[in-house]
Amino acid sequence: MTIASRLSQQIGNASAIDVCDGGPVSLTNSAPAQFPLGGSTVVWTATDQKSRVGTASQIVTVVDTTAPTFTFVPPALTRNTCGPVNLGQATATDEGAGCVAVANDAPASFFVGTTPVTWTATDVSGNRASATQTVTVVDTVPPTVSCIADGPPGGTFRVTAGDACGAPTIALGSYAIASGERIKINETGQSGVRLIGMSDGVRHFTSARARRSSRRPTDRATPRP
Repeated sequence: MTIASRLSQQIGNASAIDVCDGGPVSLTNSAPAQFPLGGSTVVWTATDQKSRVGTASQIVTVVDTTAPTFTFVPPALTRNTCGPVNLGQATATDEGAGCVAVANDAPASFFVGTTPVTWTATDVSGNRASATQTVTVVDTVPPTVSCIADGPPGGTFRVTAGDACGAPTIALGSYAIASGERIKINETGQSGVRLIGMSDGVRHFTSARARRSSRRPTDRATPRP
């Protein structure tokens, strides 16, 4: 008989009769609780009421086609930023015999959205079982940005920005700036622009057009030299 599990005891039943006295006969066998892979000899023993014994042999062959069983799979995880994730460790057994290799197909880093992770358990006969864990990233961490002077006062500045979930967009007004790019802001005089004050090292300007639009109809501008 060929069986697919080392723990199977479904090897059939023998029968025997007492041809001399016709009395009852007891039957036992030598089957182990767990068969090894390959072929095993099972000895059946028949005993009558006068303790006379007869024996017969059966060959039981185990061809392992039974997949391992997971005993633990890590729960679903949620993270607030992208990057590596400590998943935990799944475990599995194979009918209590042999080593089971457990691995997963997780990426090195997880990004926004839900990513399934497949755990695979493989026994010594190559039978496999799989289970799934999910990792969800909901990005709530803002990017970092810096603008650092890298020259003498009035020189250039280096602008950098970073984010674990991808390259952020850097803008200065309507201008796009690449991370690591150097910028320089030059003060340019414009006709009709007047300095109106200075605080905290910041200069404040107004234009002639802005001054005219803020006057009421009855206002009169004072001529300026």
